Amino acid sequence: KKKKKKKAPTRTIVMSSAIFENYASEFQSLCDALEKATSKNAKNDGNEEEMNDLLAELEQLVRRMDLEARAGGNQEHVMKTLRDCKAKVHELKGMVREAKEEKARIESRAQLLASSSGGGTGPAMLSSSNNSTGAEQDRRREQNSALDSMMKNTAKIEQTSERIRESKGRLIETEDLGAAILQDLHNQRETIVESRESLRGADDTLSASRKILQTMSRRAQQNKLLFYGVVTVLIITIITIAYKKLNG
Repeated sequence: KKKKKKKAPTRTIVMSSAIFENYASEFQSLCDALEKATSKNAKNDGNEEEMNDLLAELEQLVRRMDLEARAGGNQEHVMKTLRDCKAKVHELKGMVREAKEEKARIESRAQLLASSSGGGTGPAMLSSSNNSTGAEQDRRREQNSALDSMMKNTAKIEQTSERIRESKGRLIETEDLGAAILQDLHNQRETIVESRESLRGADDTLSASRKILQTMSRRAQQNKLLFYGVVTVLIITIITIAYKKLNG
């Protein structure tokens, strides 16, 4: 009985360009919103938390675009758009960092001006009067030194936070790369399984063909034996008839 060939499972990966285009449109909208928030924050008129949220949302959207592009077979125009988006995110990260630094400088200058105008820790107060007592000048120097230390510590904290955010971003990119590699390995495994199924189907076909050939060979031999038998019977019959005629 001929064994039916198993149909190898196929996995068709089709990327919807409409989904990627929607991602690209959303990316542009988020970029515009982040640029506005960055501009406001640099003028000390914005919300730093909103700016960080927009940047995190942009990075997450780029990761989704990356996965969609890989699922679609790494088409050239899609990959070009993805590279442009990644470059834009990198540029916006620099803008956000500069906006934060500018805001910190503005706040520091405001504190210095406020302390100076209120008789506090400004450098102008250190030399404003030659009649100040030594104790008062020492106190002002200490206050000015404390303010400088606070500004330096704040700057160090900002730098440390920025390095942590960059490290987190690199970890996320590494995780995405690992996920993409696992997806590629999964696809290769499915290809190997499909090839194995195809080979099994071909082996089944060869087995069925071999059985058919063996059956045909047996029938040919049977026909040959039957032919020899008929010829033998005819020869015997002819000899018998000839013998009877000669003796009759």
